Amino acid sequence: GDAIDFITFEIAEKSMFSANTDALISMGISLYQGMLTNDFAIPFSNSGDFTDLFTNLLYVAGDNPFLPGFGGSISNVMLEAGSYTLAIGGNEGFFDIFTEYAYNLDVMIEEIQEVPEPSAFFLLFFGLAGLLAARKQQG
Repeated sequence: GDAIDFITFEIAEKSMFSANTDALISMGISLYQGMLTNDFAIPFSNSGDFTDLFTNLLYVAGDNPFLPGFGGSISNVMLEAGSYTLAIGGNEGFFDIFTEYAYNLDVMIEEIQEVPEPSAFFLLFFGLAGLLAARKQQG
């Protein structure tokens, strides 16, 4: 890639998201809620909300590519159903954001299975126990 790569995707159900880059240069990765529609000369922020002039994107998580040896991954971010944009950029030197670079990207998205609350089981249990007790009193 060169400069910043944007990857857009949809999440259908509540999910846990992780992404990791592997490169010879320092990488930055940021996640935004919203679907990027225009990536031509946008005022980009890798640590806060920004707009592509058509859509406002809300910062969810990320790291700083300007700290050598750090960054390039985000882990265990809870996402609700919706549209998202992943921004990936490299930094080979002091503010060298226009050099081409290669990287590998590993993304993991795991749907979260909702576990019924224990109180729902207690309500069901006591409801059935009440029905059985009422039936014994009638019979």
